[in-house]
Amino acid sequence: GAVKNPNKFDYDADKNMRIKDIVTYCGGLRPEAWMYAYLFRKKPGINNEVNVVRVNIVDAMTKVGSDQNLALEAFDSLVVVSEGDFTEAMQIE
Repeated sequence: GAVKNPNKFDYDADKNMRIKDIVTYCGGLRPEAWMYAYLFRKKPGINNEVNVVRVNIVDAMTKVGSDQNLALEAFDSLVVVSEGDFTEAMQIE
């Protein structure tokens, strides 16, 4: 993704990690990060079904108390896309 050091982390319920924490652990956002990221969250008790939550990553990273800085849960996956990747995917010729 559009973070400086993409990585995977083990979930630790005792740490109460949030989106800002995990992006910070990954070295922060790269300059080309798009303003939205996607949080993929497995639905409890339903195999292979996932909720997708669009997150304003800029708000999550910069605004204290932002409702976009969601608490992470076991098996969450945060995808931060770059603006260039997104706009290239939108090209219609």
